[in-house]
Amino acid sequence: MNDIKEIQSILWHEIGHLLIDILLIEKHPKISIKEILIRNYKCENVSWCGWVKLEPKSLLTFDEVIKDKSLTAFKFLSLYSGCLFQSLYAPNKIRVDNCFAFKKTAIGKGDHDQSSVLLSKLLEKHPELRGNMQFFDCHNSIIKNELSAVFIGVSDLKEKLNFIISNEAKNIQTDILASNNSKQYHYIYKENKRDALIKSINEVIDNCKLKELIDGLVLKMSDNLEKHISK
Repeated sequence: MNDIKEIQSILWHEIGHLLIDILLIEKHPKISIKEILIRNYKCENVSWCGWVKLEPKSLLTFDEVIKDKSLTAFKFLSLYSGCLFQSLYAPNKIRVDNCFAFKKTAIGKGDHDQSSVLLSKLLEKHPELRGNMQFFDCHNSIIKNELSAVFIGVSDLKEKLNFIISNEAKNIQTDILASNNSKQYHYIYKENKRDALIKSINEVIDNCKLKELIDGLVLKMSDNLEKHISK
């Protein structure tokens, strides 16, 4: 249960979300990252699970998110990027479509469910998008193809992030060994610990010039939405 490869794998997943969310809060400064958590209990048939929690909740309801095209795009990318990172980089690799899936055993089921609800809310607000294959083809290609191409295209991204994740996993494993309850264990990044992790990821974002690449995808998704909704 406490195998370091499993810890590294869930860290890859959550840092996939976190990387996009760091860029999200830069564009939307009223939103902030509250905490990052991983745990080995209440995980729906997987050994480890976790979350990146943003705040305030009032700005992050589905109805609020879809009011802003940029925020909508960031949320779609963030929800997918956890499973994408895990499929590309984690030691316990799984196919992205076995992670980001509706099935109960999928580690990304919650992400998939949220993405489905977000899309449903978007279609409720803009019913003219229903059946618009030009919109959907572009939307899905950005999330499932172009986002992957961005990460794969940065040759040293895996190496830079792996250094951070390996160190974090070792720290967590040491903390587990010192814990009185290793079977119901959680590790939380808040306040100084959260800020230090975000700083480390931000340095990777800057060194790999990811901001320009991800912001470009967000703009493309926003433009695709703008193009196909009624004025």
